[in-house]
Amino acid sequence: MKRVSRSLLMLLTLCSPHTIHTITSIKTVEHFEDLREKGTPMVVKFFAPWCEACNMVASQYRKVSKDHLFSHITFATVNADQAGQLTDEKKVKSVPTFLFIADGKVKARVVGIKDPNTFETFLKQKIRAKLPARSPSRYRGAWGATTKYLKITADWLWAISFGFLGKIKGLFGF
Repeated sequence: MKRVSRSLLMLLTLCSPHTIHTITSIKTVEHFEDLREKGTPMVVKFFAPWCEACNMVASQYRKVSKDHLFSHITFATVNADQAGQLTDEKKVKSVPTFLFIADGKVKARVVGIKDPNTFETFLKQKIRAKLPARSPSRYRGAWGATTKYLKITADWLWAISFGFLGKIKGLFGF
């Protein structure tokens, strides 16, 4: 039974439409320009390790970056102490500063945080308002409709698999 459960878990993981998103760490102006020139929307967080506000919102920033609704957006961080040239070029005077970049241009800038408890909601609203959404033309035609229903089914399987994961672990002892 263990083999079947592990195989099922591996199958669900491999078939999942969700990809693992990482936050890119930018250290140089050249790296920043390379990312910007790719043309994908970006959210860039300027921070400092000694900044309490930066540390308070770090986990929420990571959580938003992993949200499948924003999988088409590049999330990046810049340590303002280590990347002084980039910080000066982007006119960042205080941390945390968030830049919302689309079409190679800064669409919005948010300096500081007002309420750490509602920061996640605020960041999601700001991304939706300032950065382009994923193209709605993905689900056109017969193949698009099939893809849509396969994605809905995969999302459903992904959601219920984690609901029963604890029960499966208890039943099979792994």
